[in-house]
Amino acid sequence: MATHLFTNGKIFQSGVPPGTNAGLHGQPTFASCMLTHNSQILHIGAPTDAAITTATTTLPPPTVHDLRGRTILPGFVDGHMHLMLLGQALNKLDLGRCANLSDIQAAIRAHAAANPAAPRLLARGWMHSMTPAGRHATDLDGLDVEGRDRPVLVDSKDLHSTWCNSAGVEELGAEGWVDVPGGVIERDGAGRVTGVFSEAANITYVWPYLASVASMEERVGAIEAAVRAYHEAGYTGMVDMAMDEGGWDALLAARRKREGEGGALPMRIAAYWLVKPCEEEGETLQQVERAIELAGEFNAETTPDCRIVGIKPYAHNGHTEVPLWTAEQLEPVVKKADEAGLQIALHAIGDATMKMVVDILTKFARPGRRPRVEHLELTTEEDVARLGKGRITASIQPVHADPAILKAWPKLLG
Repeated sequence: MATHLFTNGKIFQSGVPPGTNAGLHGQPTFASCMLTHNSQILHIGAPTDAAITTATTTLPPPTVHDLRGRTILPGFVDGHMHLMLLGQALNKLDLGRCANLSDIQAAIRAHAAANPAAPRLLARGWMHSMTPAGRHATDLDGLDVEGRDRPVLVDSKDLHSTWCNSAGVEELGAEGWVDVPGGVIERDGAGRVTGVFSEAANITYVWPYLASVASMEERVGAIEAAVRAYHEAGYTGMVDMAMDEGGWDALLAARRKREGEGGALPMRIAAYWLVKPCEEEGETLQQVERAIELAGEFNAETTPDCRIVGIKPYAHNGHTEVPLWTAEQLEPVVKKADEAGLQIALHAIGDATMKMVVDILTKFARPGRRPRVEHLELTTEEDVARLGKGRITASIQPVHADPAILKAWPKLLG
């Protein structure tokens, strides 16, 4: 490691003193030079600044990089992502350009022919608006090469649903699945599974199965692929919003691998532990206790680049009109996590759930811990005002305003 001097550039500065909120309309400023040593920025300013002139006349001199007018920005941080799912998705067939069922079938058929050695055919990017007449496992049957009938598993664009063919239903053992709180296992009039699994059913059954059939090497590769993709796009930090045991084990293995090679993952990763509602309160709280245990070992002091910072219950989804948790179920979870110093992030979509989670966060989560509500696509003006008064972060995702996704809203609203 050494000292480096970047010159003749446009180095972004917020234009306000450190610790001050620049606001929506604050004007940034740009400097032409930046001096660094190892991983630390020593000075940003002009070539005539004392820190710059002193460095250039001191032995050994810094390594000089002429930026030729290019811009340096602070590293980006993604505040809501899914590390393992993203890494795995990078190797899946992308259906994002498909417009209808015929397009989906043609894409999977071509993918099957191009990947004869794959044990199963995995795809992503399906949106419900592509299949307005509904979808069934049989819609994905018969797309494999002649003589083969591999499982087909298709992720929805929002990762909340999986659509399988008949071989996929069989491989998953889905006919034997029981309903779980907050989950949707689509069935026909005779009670037979139709091949679409959403929300808690997807999280409880499909995600763990796919993790179990992936080797540790494959899972580590998925982590590395996700980190590489983010790093190449200018990100230096990410927040995983549904960490579980399989993903955490793979992340730690990826860190050990990189450290064994004399390096480190080029990313600061903070994670929220996924908490699912269970029939027994004690079983639910065990998940919180696990998050507390891991946060005690992996935190800002011990492993600042890889830590557990909070919990993430899914309080509401787009497939039900009511919350997935009752207030009586959620209150002890939030209370226990907050008392242990964890941050609370609650996934909430609809207005009824928003009111409930704001009630609970206001009552049990200390404002200084910056509790969060994820998505909040539909809420009331009154609850918006309560978010501000309670210093509750409204964590919205602009992608939900994507016109492609908005195609579903007219049908949902009626």
